[in-house]
Amino acid sequence: MCKNCKIVEQTFQAAGAEPHLNFVPVYRMIAELICQGRLEVIAGDCRFEDALEVLASEKHYTVCFYVQCESCGEIFFLGACIRGVPKYRKVDDIKDEKIEHLLWGREGSYFEKG
Repeated sequence: MCKNCKIVEQTFQAAGAEPHLNFVPVYRMIAELICQGRLEVIAGDCRFEDALEVLASEKHYTVCFYVQCESCGEIFFLGACIRGVPKYRKVDDIKDEKIEHLLWGREGSYFEKG
């Protein structure tokens, strides 16, 4: 795990203490890492930059993303629900995730390979 991923992992762990309050700051940090080219959205329900708008509109109950480190390949999951608790976690094995069933959208390189 590289330095960037260690920061993401530590942020996710700290965010779990107050998941609702921490969602927007964590989301913005991930968005910045994506803009810097350090993380890539490999699978998501919508374009990452549209996530807060999608949640606010309540057109869908959840918005979830898998992001991958461009440096070391670690994968992280970030998900939010309009009436539930946001989830932050490191993904051990992407093959175990059942992405096609979890996500309502088809954004990211995971779906482009198909």
